[in-house]
Amino acid sequence: MEIKFCPSCGNKVSAGAKFCGKCGCSLVNDFESNHTESEKNSTISKQKVAEGIDAAKEGAQKTASRIKKAAEDSQITDKVQSSIHSLNQQPEKKARVLKIGGAVIALIIIVFGWNWFSNKDYRQAMANGDSYFSQGEFGKASEFYQQAHDQKPGDEKATEMRSYAQELGNYWTMINEDDGFPGSRSQTVEEIEGKANQIKDKMIKAKYTEAAEAIKNSDQYKLEERIGKKYEKAYNME
Repeated sequence: MEIKFCPSCGNKVSAGAKFCGKCGCSLVNDFESNHTESEKNSTISKQKVAEGIDAAKEGAQKTASRIKKAAEDSQITDKVQSSIHSLNQQPEKKARVLKIGGAVIALIIIVFGWNWFSNKDYRQAMANGDSYFSQGEFGKASEFYQQAHDQKPGDEKATEMRSYAQELGNYWTMINEDDGFPGSRSQTVEEIEGKANQIKDKMIKAKYTEAAEAIKNSDQYKLEERIGKKYEKAYNME
């Protein structure tokens, strides 16, 4: 049998008693009141526990956020330090680049300088040849082109210009002597004009055209033209 105590006098009372046998204090309301208060206290305790759990969760979340932020700050710090380190190394890299660039430029200057110096005689001979060629002095032009060819054996420009100068020199020799044509003057004009049409260089083309015009203006060419027309007319009449 469960034994309880009177809340008023402390006397032992049975579990089912409604009044205290010693002081007569009512036990029903007190038990119910105590029971209600106990339940209330239990509810409050549960609420406090729940609040404590929520507070603990919130604290844990805040702690996790702080840890995450600290990690991010650490990464940012590492990046900043890396950038600072890179900036500190830039002058050294720049110095190395400048040294390498300077060495390359110096090498280029040396190579081009050597080529320029070693080809000085060649360039001078070509310049002299071009000068005489433009003046129509093809014999002298040919001599200087030959000198340029000797300075740079196999040079295409020197070989080509020497060939033009020699050929034009031969044409003008025939024109001036007026008796050195291998065939008719008309055929020679056709030959010169055919070559002129294949030449792209304006100055060289002009020299071939001048030679053809000089032949056309000669008395012998005009005589050949008249004779040719006369024979052509007679042939057509037959």
